[in-house]
Amino acid sequence: MAERPPIDVPSSEAHIVRFGVFELDLRSGELRKGGRRGHLPDQPLQVLALLLEHPGELVTRDELHQRLWAADTYVDFERGLNAAVKRLRDALGDSADTPQFIETLHRRGYRFIAPIEPRASSVARTVELPSAREPLTYGRRLLTTVFGSAAVIALATGGYLLYRSGQSRLPTHARPLSRLTFDPGLQTQPTWSPDGRFIAYISDRSGNFDIWVRPVAGGDAVQVTHDPAHDWQPDWSPDGSQIVFRSERGGGGLYVVPPLGGHERKLTDFGYSPRWSPDGTRIAFAGNDFYRSSERLTMYLARLDGSAPRQILGDFLARFTMRPAFAWHPDGERLSFYGWRSGFWTVPVEGGPAVRSGREPDVQRAWSETPVVISNDAFARLAWAPSGRMVFFTGYSKQVQNIWKVDVDPQTLRWVGGLERLTTGLGDDMELALSRDGRSVAFVSLPASNLRLWAYPFNASNGHVEGEGQPVTPQESYSWAPDLTHDGRKLVFFTRHPGRPERNFLTERRLSDSSERLLALDNPEDGEGRGLPVHWSPDGTRLVYKYLHKPSTSWLQTMNVATGQEQPITSPYKLTERWGVEGRYENASDWSADGKWIVATGERYADGRGSIALLPLSGAPQAERQARIVTSDTCHSLYEAVISPDDRWIAFQALSASDERISTLYAVARSGGTWIQLTEGRYWDSDPHWSPDGSIVYFISSRGGDLNVWGIRFDSSEGTLRSDPFHVTSFQGPRHRIVPFSHHTIDFAVDRQRLVLVMHDLTGGIWVLDNVDR
Repeated sequence: MAERPPIDVPSSEAHIVRFGVFELDLRSGELRKGGRRGHLPDQPLQVLALLLEHPGELVTRDELHQRLWAADTYVDFERGLNAAVKRLRDALGDSADTPQFIETLHRRGYRFIAPIEPRASSVARTVELPSAREPLTYGRRLLTTVFGSAAVIALATGGYLLYRSGQSRLPTHARPLSRLTFDPGLQTQPTWSPDGRFIAYISDRSGNFDIWVRPVAGGDAVQVTHDPAHDWQPDWSPDGSQIVFRSERGGGGLYVVPPLGGHERKLTDFGYSPRWSPDGTRIAFAGNDFYRSSERLTMYLARLDGSAPRQILGDFLARFTMRPAFAWHPDGERLSFYGWRSGFWTVPVEGGPAVRSGREPDVQRAWSETPVVISNDAFARLAWAPSGRMVFFTGYSKQVQNIWKVDVDPQTLRWVGGLERLTTGLGDDMELALSRDGRSVAFVSLPASNLRLWAYPFNASNGHVEGEGQPVTPQESYSWAPDLTHDGRKLVFFTRHPGRPERNFLTERRLSDSSERLLALDNPEDGEGRGLPVHWSPDGTRLVYKYLHKPSTSWLQTMNVATGQEQPITSPYKLTERWGVEGRYENASDWSADGKWIVATGERYADGRGSIALLPLSGAPQAERQARIVTSDTCHSLYEAVISPDDRWIAFQALSASDERISTLYAVARSGGTWIQLTEGRYWDSDPHWSPDGSIVYFISSRGGDLNVWGIRFDSSEGTLRSDPFHVTSFQGPRHRIVPFSHHTIDFAVDRQRLVLVMHDLTGGIWVLDNVDR
């Protein structure tokens, strides 16, 4: 087959942005609609420009304040911003109730939701397309299975060609790829020696996680730490003399150790994810490592001279609601952070103006065509090239996680070009580490699907796990949102299968013989489908859930699992500016004991306030008109309301409207009244479940660091607590752990004899990709 010749691709005028029927000239402020010219005033223009810099992302009201007014300006910011947004919507012919361009996120900010693309000019550039006969490398794991590790090594040393989306014009380069570790279990969290000859990492080959060092050129690994507690999160010092790491020994803290083992010295009695500064004089680390913490995110600097760690960047970090990925800037004076909803920021460690990195139109176009979402989960890392001209990150595209890079202007820190996928595994490539010379990246490659349901033998009357867990779903599946029938005979859950990651299969499984039956099939990319949570009726014959229908409409409905017949309970619910994004949280949370009422949560039932309502099935398909409001609140969003077995109490999760780090569990009488606080409000406590006898409320909590199941005893006759929270499970470390799936819930299921959890069950090794600076 002949090679594809170079083709001419029109380049864009960087100051022109096109969306829908509009073209915006960022220089002149002209807004053209169908070729007709208009003019935007300065403040609406600035609002639109900032939204276009971050399409599909939340731009907070505080960020818009900073763009529109200088720090020493004293005006009514809220009224001024509302007026600017209204003028902008008027110019676009947009509506807050049914937005086509600008979506309001209630009490938070705005998001640009329409596709955008830069306008092409007559100037052309030449792009070299890969040869049609050049091999793609998506099958490297398949080759590992079929031909063995020797074939993989031969293939890797022979070269590596990146996958390219047929619709994406991303650069493609050949780069050598090699696998560093082949041990069973999980090897992860690599860090390079300064000379690039060794890589330190963690491995559970000895039973728990310890730090190991292996030569890159080949040879045996050396075990560096040997403590029975987990040792992890290593980072090699710039002078090569020490490795700093997090250890769970003695209550947890940061330690340093020589690279080949020896005396281990404790630096701090707290902290996570330590990172050496480029000059090796300081260590930056996070004060907490929780999925969500009621404490504000904290960062510290430590030195090796025995002085106490010093907290930094308190005010700056207040903008992040979840722990962001972070890295030192090459100048050693600044740190960069990426947080979900917050963007990519660089800030001096000693305080000073923070810079948010915007994207040039070409970068944004590539971003939209791919598309890619930067990861900031527990396995996400960032890295700057030593030159300060590239940033490396972990990103999701089409439900696959890979290593990416983007070119950066070292002066302005704007992302200016070169958005490129560096790895192409069918699974998840993560935990990147860049060599000190910026030429090679080490990363961890995990299997394609690693979210599984695990069942543990359990005594629900006392909260004791009574044996080892067993996987319910296969290794190659991706499963979540389990719910058990009251008799424990059937399990329902969502799953995705290999080769069809875009499809959600709602599946029923009989636990007696492991037989499965497909109940429904959804394609979320179509904008429609059944949403979690899903709950069995008391008699195990029906399910209740939320149905999502484009555009931005939902209702609650039931399914008869024997016939597959579905019945709407409520009428379609159109999101509005009044309810904002919270309107999407209209959920069906539980059934009454007699199966005649649905316990629902959302902002639909009580004039836009977070509420818990009882919906009569007899009122379908407009049951919301007969809703009985149990409780409502203006300061909290209410979720996961579950009714006690005696039908007297409802336990629920309350998420603070002012601080999303705070999630507290309460109980309220079914008839309404005063809330009874179940948990302290200092942790992320989620997803309450009653024990079958109603004496214990089980829940997921971040207390102690890792997510685990906890319980608290409750006296149903008196409506009082009978104990402090107590441990049910004790998972720790990255190998086998509870994983959140949705924004506000962490799914699990419980009956008298069984506990079903959504778990990461990770296995994988470390790979090295060279020439990433080209």
